[in-house]
Amino acid sequence: MNIEGGAVLFTDEVLKDENNIRKIIYNILKDSDTSIEIIALSDTRRRGFDFSCIFKIKFNKKFDINFKNISNSLYNIKAPSVLIIKLLIGYPQVEVENEITIHEALGSQTNMLPLCPSFLFQQEINNHEGMTIIGSAFYDLLKSKAAKEHYTEFCTFINKKDPKTSNRVQNIFVMEFIECTSYTDFYENTLTNNAGKKLTKKSFYKYTILDESIELSCVNKSEELRNFYTYYMASLLAIKGFHHSDIHSDNIMICSNIEEKKSEQHEDQLNTERTNIFPFVIDFGRAGRINQEELVFRELYLNGNARKKLKLDDLSVIPQFDREQFLRPLYLNAQKNKTKIADYVNRLLKEENYVDAVLTISMCINPKSGGYPSLFEGYYEYKHEPYAELYFINEARKIKYNNILRQLIQKRNLLEKELTEEEEQPIMRDLITIKPEDTPYLGLEKTDPRITSEEFDSTDYVNAEGRKLILRRKKRSIKKKSIKKRSIKKRSIKKRSKTK
Repeated sequence: MNIEGGAVLFTDEVLKDENNIRKIIYNILKDSDTSIEIIALSDTRRRGFDFSCIFKIKFNKKFDINFKNISNSLYNIKAPSVLIIKLLIGYPQVEVENEITIHEALGSQTNMLPLCPSFLFQQEINNHEGMTIIGSAFYDLLKSKAAKEHYTEFCTFINKKDPKTSNRVQNIFVMEFIECTSYTDFYENTLTNNAGKKLTKKSFYKYTILDESIELSCVNKSEELRNFYTYYMASLLAIKGFHHSDIHSDNIMICSNIEEKKSEQHEDQLNTERTNIFPFVIDFGRAGRINQEELVFRELYLNGNARKKLKLDDLSVIPQFDREQFLRPLYLNAQKNKTKIADYVNRLLKEENYVDAVLTISMCINPKSGGYPSLFEGYYEYKHEPYAELYFINEARKIKYNNILRQLIQKRNLLEKELTEEEEQPIMRDLITIKPEDTPYLGLEKTDPRITSEEFDSTDYVNAEGRKLILRRKKRSIKKKSIKKRSIKKRSIKKRSKTK
């Protein structure tokens, strides 16, 4: 058995001074061997106003010295040569801070059965004062090393011919890159791979998680395959004291690998024996802790669609469909415990009633993350389809899921205990020569100075109007340019292999 994720950790020497991390990131961005690739562009949050962009960078082996090498019963990890950069443009500060706080808590300097990619670095690279040195290095790399057509598409996407002329707040996060696929793609690819097979009510998918085997039925368009890992990851987050608030199949990534057959495959099994699965979660902008301040029960609208479907205004009437018959008592119990909803969720977790805990959390919001509806509202009132999968649930499936989740969580607890007790065994690094100028760079102040025009070669940068680039902000003309409405459709330059 091996574990994916949580594998990129800075050495203890690097961590002695937080300024070292900024120096390393800067050096990687400026190094002539570093390359960059645009993975995905998205403006589906608020069309044309804020943007999320994912990039993959590859860099030279000489930077190995800055990262830990780890070897134990679960891990055999070497220093990375690839990282992910996530760029947020125009995002509300509260979401940026949430992303930083939660992701750091779950994925910073730990490799113990991680729930998300390692989180290495974040910085506000641009605001009304100007752009940081690291921000400038990032855009220099993007302009010089990305495919020309992709760079042009990126500039068009964010409505700037030269991104350095923007005065919008921009943040970057540097994270571990894990070769994986989104849960959405994993589900669709699995259906495609089994399209020619004869399906019966007995047909099932078999997977291995932490050396524990699980079976998921293929009935009802393989609904169990479509939502089990959502319940699994939401349960693990809850046990750690967090809720996601936007958990769906595009925010869960699936790492999978197929081992050689060790036994005869059952005639009703659809996928190849033996398929190891390791899922993890991304995008923590709306996430929060399970406490009274960050987990608040959200009442349904009096005349809303959800109340009508659940028959909440007349409890003597049974809801039409099995799903609403199952969900109504869960909603009523959550409503009854709304003043101490965090305590109620923790009680459900202690009772190992993970499904009810996850569904109760889905009926709540984090008020600190803005005015978003709960997942429950999002599906029933706004017909947000990504949330629909969570509600493919009934009593029989709840019992099955709770049994599997109990088994997997007990196994995780045992492994965490073993890892805590096991000493790390270092791997010998390859012999490489590190020149002094290859490590911490000179001249960067601790406060990351804002770049002014004098620090640029005037022949290298021009803005959209053809004048020399001035990064010190000027007042804009009163006349505004009209901006053509953009499609909310998520765009991807190539098939995603990302951590978002």
